[in-house]
Amino acid sequence: MSLVGPRPLPENEDERITGRHRRRVDLMPGLSGLWQVHGRSNISFEGMVDLDYLYVTNWSLWMDLKVLMRTGGAVARGQGAY
Repeated sequence: MSLVGPRPLPENEDERITGRHRRRVDLMPGLSGLWQVHGRSNISFEGMVDLDYLYVTNWSLWMDLKVLMRTGGAVARGQGAY
């Protein structure tokens, strides 16, 4: 597992992802990712899959650094957490 990447999903949710969105499994799973810093539980399943696809297709070291910087703030504010 890496620091940034698509979060692993439970098997029953992973089965719902089809087509081009399956590319999310091309990268190593991470502890944080785009959907964690963009609202976590406030984002729909489809929104989460879209953000993971965006991350996979546009991956860069700079994007990883930005996600890591935003992760601390999102956790401190409890943004999107139940």
